Amino acid sequence: MRILFLLAALLTISSNGYAQVPSQLISYLSRPEQARVIDNSFVTTWKLSFGNCRHLSASGRSLTTYGDIRFDGAGNPVQGAWKIFSEISGCGQSHRLTTFFVANKEVQVIPMLPGDTMTDPLLQRDAIGNTLLAAAMIKPAGCKQIRVIDTKFVSFGPKSKNSLPGRDGRSWNEEWTVRACSQTGIAKIAFIPDSTGTTIQVAPVKPLNGSSR
Repeated sequence: MRILFLLAALLTISSNGYAQVPSQLISYLSRPEQARVIDNSFVTTWKLSFGNCRHLSASGRSLTTYGDIRFDGAGNPVQGAWKIFSEISGCGQSHRLTTFFVANKEVQVIPMLPGDTMTDPLLQRDAIGNTLLAAAMIKPAGCKQIRVIDTKFVSFGPKSKNSLPGRDGRSWNEEWTVRACSQTGIAKIAFIPDSTGTTIQVAPVKPLNGSSR
C-alpha cells in the first residue's frame, strides 16, 4: 500500500515563532528516502485509524518548524523539531494526517492522531489516556478495541493566569472522535495552560446518533 503524492505541490512552508525554515531542511526532506519515511508514517496512521486501503492519494504536504534546526556536515538534522501534514484520500474517505519529527542527534518519527489537534506529541499522549478512560462508558461489552480516530480544533478560550512565561496562555477546546468496536462517540476536551504544563479536562463521551452497541 503506497501513497501517491502530487509532486507539483510538495511543500507549503510555515514556521512558529521567529524561526526561519532553513534551505538545508528542504534539501533533506527532498531526499527519496525521507519521502518514503513520510509515506510510510501516513500509511501506518491510516491503517491504525481507518483500516486497510489499497490506494491512497495526497494533495500535497505542508511543513511547520519549531525553533532552530541544526545540521551536521552531511546535511542531516541533529537538533530541532518540525511536523508535516497532508490531506490523504482513499476508499471514499479523506483525512488530514500529521507526522512530528524531533532531531536529537538522530531523528525520531512520531505519527500523530488524524485531524487538526493543536497538541504536541507529549500532550497528545496524555490526552489519549484521559480520553480513552472517559470513553469507557460507550464501549460495548466484550469490546477490546478502542481508539481515537479523528481530532478537531474547536475554539480558543480564556487566557490562563498561571501559564508558563513566554507561552501562549490561551486555553483551547477540541473534539476527538472515539471508536469502540461498533460504537462511536465524541469527547469534548479543554486544554488549559498552567504553571506545570497543561491541564486536560475531558467531558463524558457521548455516543453519536446512529451508533449502536
